[in-house]
Amino acid sequence: MDEPLLRYGLAWAGTANPIAVAMPDGYWTPWHLAEEREAALRARVAELELDAKWRPIDTAPRDGSRLLLRSPKGRVADGEWSVQYGCWSWPYVMVEPTAWLPFGIVDRAVEGE
Repeated sequence: MDEPLLRYGLAWAGTANPIAVAMPDGYWTPWHLAEEREAALRARVAELELDAKWRPIDTAPRDGSRLLLRSPKGRVADGEWSVQYGCWSWPYVMVEPTAWLPFGIVDRAVEGE
């Protein structure tokens, strides 16, 4: 998905039988290539949406991994389980987190992993 979408300067076959998708830059991309790219992008969005769902705190790793944690009121901060003290180490120390996400989720979405 990192390669650019192929573009062609194709002859127009008429509105009844188009052979390409008009692109904003004036060039054309054949339907099958545009549809393949769209399907790949939709699959990636679905994967990221699934990955971005908050998980119950009782399913969080307790090995000291850095996580995004959410409080009952929706406050979000990074933190981890303190193996030494047996509690969550995060800025809202007086509140137990209720949900978590993997810490690197935003980085993976930006990098397009």
